[in-house]
Amino acid sequence: MTRQWIEESSQKLGHVQPKIFPGKSIRSSISRTFGTNNGSMVPMSFHDLAYRGSSPIFENGPPVRVSEVIPNPDAWLVKVLCTLCVRVGWCSSLESRLKHFSKALNPLVSFEVIKRLNDPKLSLRFFDYTNAELGFDHLIETYKYLIKILCHGGFPEKANEVYVGMRKSGHLPNNWVLGLLVSSYSEAGNFDGAMRVNHIDRACGVLKEIHPNNGFAPDVVSYTAVITGYCKAGNMEGAERLFAEMLDNGIKPNTVTFNVLIDGYGKLGNMGRAKSLFEQMSAQGCFIDVVTYTTLIDANCRGGLVDEALRLWGEMGFRKISPNEYTFSVIINALCKENRVSEAYALLLQLKCRNFVPEPFTYNPVIDGLCKAGNVEEANHIVEEMEAKGCEHDKFTYTILIVGHCMKGRVVEAIDLFHKMFDKRCFPDAITVNSLITLLLKAGMPNEASQIVAMVSENRLNLDLTSSSSRPIPCALKRMEIPAAA
Repeated sequence: MTRQWIEESSQKLGHVQPKIFPGKSIRSSISRTFGTNNGSMVPMSFHDLAYRGSSPIFENGPPVRVSEVIPNPDAWLVKVLCTLCVRVGWCSSLESRLKHFSKALNPLVSFEVIKRLNDPKLSLRFFDYTNAELGFDHLIETYKYLIKILCHGGFPEKANEVYVGMRKSGHLPNNWVLGLLVSSYSEAGNFDGAMRVNHIDRACGVLKEIHPNNGFAPDVVSYTAVITGYCKAGNMEGAERLFAEMLDNGIKPNTVTFNVLIDGYGKLGNMGRAKSLFEQMSAQGCFIDVVTYTTLIDANCRGGLVDEALRLWGEMGFRKISPNEYTFSVIINALCKENRVSEAYALLLQLKCRNFVPEPFTYNPVIDGLCKAGNVEEANHIVEEMEAKGCEHDKFTYTILIVGHCMKGRVVEAIDLFHKMFDKRCFPDAITVNSLITLLLKAGMPNEASQIVAMVSENRLNLDLTSSSSRPIPCALKRMEIPAAA
């Protein structure tokens, strides 16, 4: 630890810079500069910033007593240790520096450092160091906090290691800790293959620990978390097994439990079981929400049962359940796939009176359907409605419109859309560029085609456009083998 480091650290933290007195320790120097916890006078900045942040009113005001500012007399130590860990990073050099603070460290200070590092991995390294080198009997709050940030950070295995250490230290976890581990493993089950299966199995293993014989009672949240993991992995047998166990233990499933099961079966095409669960929800008096209906509508649309999806849409209205943006998007997309664009357009018009701003993927299928049918004017009208609703065009909106105008031979409109696309930093793909260039060449506008190639080249888009605008554009385009627009 050097004087230069403490001066730079203080400047970086925005604190009053302590004066290093010759022959004195850092703590002694800081005490002499800022005062001690005996009622002496100190500037507001150093310790106040440790816990309260800056105060514009008092920053340049009169000094105050330490006892009025420091809720924890070790605040200075917490700040210095956090700065050391962040600045140096975990290495042997850091560990050797931390040894200078070993006598001042205790479980409470360790807890405060771990909380303020704001880095799950770094917090775990500091925890392991104080555990192995200093033999701390950490506070139960330290274990709980560390498990929480590791779970939220996507490190369920590390969180489980801390949990095991917690049990070995004689600290009993509660439902909250175990539920957090279960949820973390289930969410980590988003990985593919063996990793997904392994995480879900581990989640199920932790769930078994939440058993009345162990002093805990599993709840609906814990069960639903693991059921969700099984459904995401496509393991409906595991999900059903837990669902049955849940009912046997007298735990009533909630709306989320039913929704994830319906979604799981729907994605596998098992509409019989999905509908059965939906009916079971009604029979048990479980609240049916917009997510329930949207999930069932999506399942029917995936199976090509669009008319059944429309029936459910009507049932939503009868029950006075308002569809959300995703409900609109699912059924509109399904109708357009079946070339029922006029029906999709009618649903799209209902968005005018809704109090949410749809995403472009809600509008794009209808715009695409109209353009393919040659109704470019109608497509432009929908684009105007998008803008009036505050919905920004995305790459696919521009691509659909440019290709649509190219198919109708509308050169000026296509070029204008292409430039707007670049102005929005929404870059085209090869299909868009090829369609536009082909249109320009057919219209006898090689110079304009050359400008399009130049724009693509200047923005370094990886579209295999090997030509240069400085060369004759017909030759360049011939080498590019651009297909004619359909």
